[in-house]
Amino acid sequence: MVTSSRIKVFVRLRPAETNSDGRSSGIDIPPHLFGIDTISNTITISASDPHGSHNSSLTPTTFQFERILPPPTTNSSVYTLSALPLIRSSLAGFNCTLLTYGQTGAGKTYTTFGPPAGASAYKERGLAARAIAGAFDEVNRYKNITEGGGGAPIEVRVSCIEIYNESVFDLLGFSGEDDAREGSRAEGVPSLALFESPTAGVQIRGLKMPLVNSAEEGLNLLFESQMNRAIAEHQLNDASSRSHCIFTFHFTVRNPENNKVTNSKFNIVDLAGSEKMVKTEAVGQVQRESNYINKSLSFLEQVVIALASKSRDHVPYRQTKLTHVLKDSLGGNCTTLMIACVWPHLSHLDQSLSTLKFAARMQTVRNKPTVNESKTNNVASVKLLRQIKNLKEELAFHDIICGRSGIIYEEPTNREMIDIKDRVRKYVEDESKVVEVHSLQHFRVVMGLMREMILDRG
Repeated sequence: MVTSSRIKVFVRLRPAETNSDGRSSGIDIPPHLFGIDTISNTITISASDPHGSHNSSLTPTTFQFERILPPPTTNSSVYTLSALPLIRSSLAGFNCTLLTYGQTGAGKTYTTFGPPAGASAYKERGLAARAIAGAFDEVNRYKNITEGGGGAPIEVRVSCIEIYNESVFDLLGFSGEDDAREGSRAEGVPSLALFESPTAGVQIRGLKMPLVNSAEEGLNLLFESQMNRAIAEHQLNDASSRSHCIFTFHFTVRNPENNKVTNSKFNIVDLAGSEKMVKTEAVGQVQRESNYINKSLSFLEQVVIALASKSRDHVPYRQTKLTHVLKDSLGGNCTTLMIACVWPHLSHLDQSLSTLKFAARMQTVRNKPTVNESKTNNVASVKLLRQIKNLKEELAFHDIICGRSGIIYEEPTNREMIDIKDRVRKYVEDESKVVEVHSLQHFRVVMGLMREMILDRG
């Protein structure tokens, strides 16, 4: 029986802007309006503002989550708590997904892909870059502990897509001539189609999944994908992601001990931020992108509400590309963790509440993760075993017809080896004592014993 597990939710709080002296106050909101407790992992938003400076329609609400990550939690700590356990689980054969969700400017892309290039870029590199290095650390560890260092063969491939204006694009599929986002779209860079496989779930037709042999190769592909991603500037964020981005590891692990093969994936999902036009002051193309982003996030919320409701039979996964791609991650065969990024500032209190409400709903969703053992491999193994059995029976029948018995077709037993060795020794001493050979395996054993005797006498 497959056991279910609920989606876990971490909440990461964006630190306040630094002051003129270069120091940050941590959270730029009075504690009686936005209270956090990292022991009980609760957040309480209160509407009792005596100055009447924030939305009076809000009521005191307390949320409890798996973990609260207040400033100054680093990306290194977030990786150790979230992505690393998922990598290990994925290498064990389970599908895993790590989502970052929240309003624009709350720190989702910073968490997932790190800060822009600069002095702190490497130190605060994001979860995706750390996951690439961590995945190969784990792969090497698997090799060292399996079969005395021989290692289980592990194949690592990666892919990266973006969902931009309700179209799916391969971020590893751009040519070197595609310099500008809008220019490349105008030239007709094709979007990819989704389809569902009875055994593998939702798939993307034509998606590139290059083989990766080292962390360095993986990082190069990650940087290539992010160079092709759509970004724009608006009032709240000077480098706002204009698309949902999914970077995926595809693991194939072959266990030489039992001949089993597992095929699993680990998705790192950077969702574009929900946006209020009155705050972003978006116009033109940026406004159009915002409409698509908000629409897809609205349908994501509808899917989560449907999954949390026991009375709902239909879940509207196909309403948007985002929810369709994430079908396995939401209520399916996957271990999913979401990091809700919150901007705890008085001017964003309403959107903080909205993010926390969605996060609370998300952790009511239950998934059904199972080990993804390759059915094709099992069928092939059964077929080969059946063929071996039939061939052995055929040989035995042939020997009966020819009136032969005791023919060696497999590795000889200890008693058979003693007998063969004695016959070989007699032949070496007296060439008239010919050793009769009745099978290829028997011939190999005899030749091996003769070689040993020659070397011993040499």
